[in-house]
Amino acid sequence: MTTTIYAALVAAQAEFPDVTKAKTANTGSYSYRYADLADVLDAVKPVLKAHGLAVVQDAVTEDRGIGVTTIVIHESGEALKFGPLVLPYGNSPQAAGSAITYARRYALVAALGLATDDDDGALATQAARQRAPEARQRPADPQGGTEPRWPEDGGSEPEYVRALSAYIGKGVGYVLTVARKVAESNGIESPKSAKQITPALAVLTAEKMNVAPEEIGLGGLPAEA
Repeated sequence: MTTTIYAALVAAQAEFPDVTKAKTANTGSYSYRYADLADVLDAVKPVLKAHGLAVVQDAVTEDRGIGVTTIVIHESGEALKFGPLVLPYGNSPQAAGSAITYARRYALVAALGLATDDDDGALATQAARQRAPEARQRPADPQGGTEPRWPEDGGSEPEYVRALSAYIGKGVGYVLTVARKVAESNGIESPKSAKQITPALAVLTAEKMNVAPEEIGLGGLPAEA
């Protein structure tokens, strides 16, 4: 049984500090603060150590993307395994690295029961739902119809892609079209489908649309990551 590690983790959770946004990203038109993976680790490591705990994370390639497994280890030899958390990734080292960093941060926050003060995932979902009904009515075309409907992508796209689609009031297919143009202009491999839009490419695509990354749950991943 793993009773010792449970007691240690409960005690540690009671002492974890709030994770503050210590980094600033500047897109050129606006700036915002966010907490990156290093900020989360800096906040929790001293508390984990005090209770005989440590965290290790492993990234592996899976059919659906890169999967990050988080393991909390106790000095008694007991361990708790969480995950994997799987995120899609591109075929370039930069895209894969961004996906791993992003997955590690959110997997760690989830495993330890942390709440960062930016909590951008929840804010993005809430913002998208609030704005979608009211925003951006599709303009009529000269023939009196509505703006053409962009094809959807089968419903398997990441949450941040759906959030961006809802925020701008257009289909996932439109987001994919813009993402492809952004990828080409930045020398990134163009995604074949919306589910291949990596977090880093999504940030660039959002900024192309004048949407702050934190509005779609990517506030912790600046475009230069």
